[in-house]
Amino acid sequence: MGTPLLLGVVTLGLVAVVSSRPVATHPRISTTLLWGREIVPILQRRCFMCHSPNNIAMSLGTYADARPWAAAIREEVLLRHMPPWSALPGFGRFENDPSLTQNEWDLLVAWVDGGAPSGVTLAEQAQPTTALRMSPDWYHGMPDVIVAAKTPVKIAAGAADHVTRLEMDTTFKAAQRVHGIAFKPGDLRVVRYAAVYEAGTNRWLFTWTPWFDALHL
Repeated sequence: MGTPLLLGVVTLGLVAVVSSRPVATHPRISTTLLWGREIVPILQRRCFMCHSPNNIAMSLGTYADARPWAAAIREEVLLRHMPPWSALPGFGRFENDPSLTQNEWDLLVAWVDGGAPSGVTLAEQAQPTTALRMSPDWYHGMPDVIVAAKTPVKIAAGAADHVTRLEMDTTFKAAQRVHGIAFKPGDLRVVRYAAVYEAGTNRWLFTWTPWFDALHL
């Protein structure tokens, strides 16, 4: 008798997965504009006073912080919503106008449209620029006289916007010529603006905003 022949059949299955979603990849870079060379100087002049760590808006202080907001930056710039400025054009120039120049406007939009390249290494993308204002400070030198509130004003988390009125004594014993006024908030995250008036006459003297922190008379 011969040895029985055993035949085994192996079936191979091929499964193809088809998806209608496009393959994700990095954005196509089509511009020579770079984050550190052209974009940071614009943000320093127009944006970092609000868009920095521990400030009133999301931080754009590093490339890693700013890149996810590139499309939003483009939209806000195109709509002229940012930097915020409510005065109507055509009635003179305001010293504290933070609006973008046409050249700055063109550079920001072209940078985003071109893929928002960094021009730095991955390790450098998380490094803050040295131009950032990391905490409130006297940016025009130490004042001759500092007038502080007697007690700090506490703002509850989640509190609605409101105005707090404070009266502070200058401690002047005689008439003084004031050459300038500056304001330093205790916490940039909660202070939107501050107006200074003369007690008694209610005469306006100075208004502080994040992008206009001192007035030279």
